[in-house]
Amino acid sequence: MGRNWYLLWSGNAISALGDGIFLAALPLLAATLTQDPKLIAGVSFFGTLPWLLVSLSAGAAADRYDGRRLLLTALWVQCALMAVLAVFHSAHIVFLYGMAFLIGAAETVPKAVGQPLIKATVEDHLLERANGRLFASQAVALQFVGPPLGGLLFAMTIPAPFWVNALTFAVAAALVTGMRSHQSSAIRPKVREGL
Repeated sequence: MGRNWYLLWSGNAISALGDGIFLAALPLLAATLTQDPKLIAGVSFFGTLPWLLVSLSAGAAADRYDGRRLLLTALWVQCALMAVLAVFHSAHIVFLYGMAFLIGAAETVPKAVGQPLIKATVEDHLLERANGRLFASQAVALQFVGPPLGGLLFAMTIPAPFWVNALTFAVAAALVTGMRSHQSSAIRPKVREGL
């Protein structure tokens, strides 16, 4: 399928593992800050609110700008946010709401650029296979491996899942950095189509 696709696939699987770790660790962290179930549920609310408020802007950016660069920026932002969360994990619940919102907002970009990047890295006749592998690895990492690992890391020490998650984003960014840019070849068909 090509070097670019394997780098994209690997980076996606590793960042999905980090997302799964975060999925388990965030409510556990909230439970250490408060015993109020409404306040704990608020963390999930603020983590998903960006999908309502930011996802359209992320999709518009994905249509207009280089998807690889947007993905790299989002991965490094997520890495930095996870590191901040690991350092300030014992802050007030309101801080956790803000961090959940920012991390959720940064997460909308990789989702928006994912499909265009897949199309840019594989031939049309391989799209079905590429999508199948990508979604299978995402499901395994995000739903089956990540959450138990997140709970285990949290039980070891509270900041551990957030440091590991920051590391997953850094590794994913390093893999995406290795992709060769095909921006010029992606623009020409759009220009022809526009004409």
